Amino acid sequence: MSPVNTTASSHGGIPFAFDFDLPVEYVIFIYHLLFGAMAVLVAGTVVVGILITRNLRAQNRFIFMLNTSISDTMSGFSVYYLCVFDVHEIYPQRNSTYYILTSLLGVNIITFLCAQIE
Repeated sequence: MSPVNTTASSHGGIPFAFDFDLPVEYVIFIYHLLFGAMAVLVAGTVVVGILITRNLRAQNRFIFMLNTSISDTMSGFSVYYLCVFDVHEIYPQRNSTYYILTSLLGVNIITFLCAQIE
């Protein structure tokens, strides 16, 4: 696996992170797709469950649980972008997310800390 995919995309979009020259690159690509899908599906169903259940919305912890689940869902979506496509977050930035992933993870940590205070 080459460290940087320098091939330009033929359709003008963002190129994949892998050249798919070796079979292991297909395995890693599929792993990242599954990891992102599972994060979105698990956290997304929690968000829907919280919003549907009236008893959960009556509790004070509702906002912490909902905030964490939404942030987890967004982190799952960002796994697609960071791990599947050719993204370079550190200088020089290329196809960057402008540190959205680290911000979402920070929101998760702050939410966990605030929930412990309650």
